[in-house]
Amino acid sequence: MRATSSIERPEAIASARRTGALLCLLALASCEPGDEVRVSSLSPRATASQPVVIASGQDRPRGIAVDATSVYWVNWGDGTVRKAPLAGGAVATLASGSSQPHGIAVDAASVYWTDFGAGTVMKVPLGGGSVTTLAEQQSGPYAIALDPTAVYWGNRINSTVMKVGLEGGAPTTLATLPESVSPMNLVVDSVNVFFITAVRGSLMKVPAGGGAPITIDLGPGGWRGLALSPAGVFRSDELEGTIIRGPFGGGTSTRIATGQAGAGAIAVDSTSVYWTLSDGGRAVAKAPLSGGPVTTLALGPAGSNPVGIALSDSDVYWTEFVGGRVMRVAK
Repeated sequence: MRATSSIERPEAIASARRTGALLCLLALASCEPGDEVRVSSLSPRATASQPVVIASGQDRPRGIAVDATSVYWVNWGDGTVRKAPLAGGAVATLASGSSQPHGIAVDAASVYWTDFGAGTVMKVPLGGGSVTTLAEQQSGPYAIALDPTAVYWGNRINSTVMKVGLEGGAPTTLATLPESVSPMNLVVDSVNVFFITAVRGSLMKVPAGGGAPITIDLGPGGWRGLALSPAGVFRSDELEGTIIRGPFGGGTSTRIATGQAGAGAIAVDSTSVYWTLSDGGRAVAKAPLSGGPVTTLALGPAGSNPVGIALSDSDVYWTEFVGGRVMRVAK
């Protein structure tokens, strides 16, 4: 089983109270010509459950991923890769000594992560053991994704999208972007690598086997989270406070949730899209893939800064960068 995750920057975004009428006007004003607006419930359903603390006292946890038995995360602060049972329990350290680990992904055999500070892409067996360096001398490796044969990542500093085999080898450059337009988040399907860029807020894709990158959509510069489902490409806009769905090849986008100030990391399953929030009150929310009422799943303390999200069959998991916790709540 291969699991994916999403990760976001930790800066908190302040939220503002808006009336329903004003929110509709803001949503319409922020849309590009031809975009569809499907406004979700303006007052999110108050169905937040009590979240479960899986691990506390972590040193700035960031990327998170799950498989059938465990939740995995990286600690940016102390350079560790850790895991715990999905239901909670003893925390195990799988690897240590990284400089600034950021993204994480798992497959049936290994845990993979990027080390932004050291410029490396690493892996370790699910149960721990010898750490393997898959790529080194990278320029700020950040987000990471897997397919059955390769590891993909984006280099924030030199603005490249890269891949290497699961067992290592010579890395391949899939895309070189203009200076300072660096890949922020990255996901992969059976054909393409999709990524969003910082500064310009572009949604782009490049063939996983190599080829010319294509710009699918342009945003206002606040896109952060990125996820794929058969329903389309989902992304979050922390500045606009929206969750957006668009077709794989580009075209009309649908804003399926608005009023989500500080929307960050996102993940999808067969029915819903889930996202983290850094608005000082809500931590995790969800909405139907096609749009509809927004449901608040969990509240969080102000300043805890949820930054990563991952899904199991029944639960949502996330990391609190400042709060130092790994959390769980039922879907």
